[in-house]
Amino acid sequence: MNFDKYKCQEFIESSIEHADPAELKAAIKSYQLPQAHLEKLKELSLYDASSLFYKALLSFMEATYAILNNHSSWSIVKLYYSVFYSLRAVLFLSDHIFFKDGMGNIYTLELKEGSIPKKVNSGNVRGDHKCTIKAYKTIYQDKDILNTNNIDGKNVFEWIMEYRELVNYRVSSFIEPDYGYDVIPQLKKDPVFFDELIDTYLGDEYLAFCFDADSSIYATPIVLLSKSRNLIRAIDQTLQPLSDERVNVIDKLVKGMGLSNSVKLTSLYK
Repeated sequence: MNFDKYKCQEFIESSIEHADPAELKAAIKSYQLPQAHLEKLKELSLYDASSLFYKALLSFMEATYAILNNHSSWSIVKLYYSVFYSLRAVLFLSDHIFFKDGMGNIYTLELKEGSIPKKVNSGNVRGDHKCTIKAYKTIYQDKDILNTNNIDGKNVFEWIMEYRELVNYRVSSFIEPDYGYDVIPQLKKDPVFFDELIDTYLGDEYLAFCFDADSSIYATPIVLLSKSRNLIRAIDQTLQPLSDERVNVIDKLVKGMGLSNSVKLTSLYK
């Protein structure tokens, strides 16, 4: 079983001299990314992004499988996690990495010579989830349309996170064997249905479905998976983000849903 850290985390820890987390935290304050580390970190960031992409994709496919089999509670949790992993993947693919100091602090580092780590956590913004959303909002700002609108006055990612917390933590029990939350769209085990649905979500110029409370929790993961896959293609047209083994895992899920012939669904990872 693989319990390896992210490769960028390992590299930062090995390249900044320290004996313990306290020394690492202190050393980070004066760290500037040297040219000698730049290419290696870019290589490792792509590796980490591919791992995050797989986690986002698997979470999304497992959620879809569950919805098609009338299980909606845990699907909401998995759809949120797909968003979370995709946000991190997009940042890694955009020359920004995350790392930690072992003292509870989370940093981003732009992969540019001379750049310095920026601490993300502050005040009530702590932990991987809130820090990832904050970093994405800060780095991408209005360069990503998903940052330019909201649902019920909340950023899309924060709204999805809060709905996941509602289902996962605040309600006394999951609703199964009953089915249905208003935020979960009705899905069909039909490749044509999925092709049309994904086309609708991705084809809207303003990504309006991501700001609709009835569809955002399903549309947003699709938009972010597509964005991640496109960024990987932009880096290297020949690069496959998933190993054959991982593709096989996803293929089996898609086949189990009866959706192997959905061109749009499989194009999210092939």
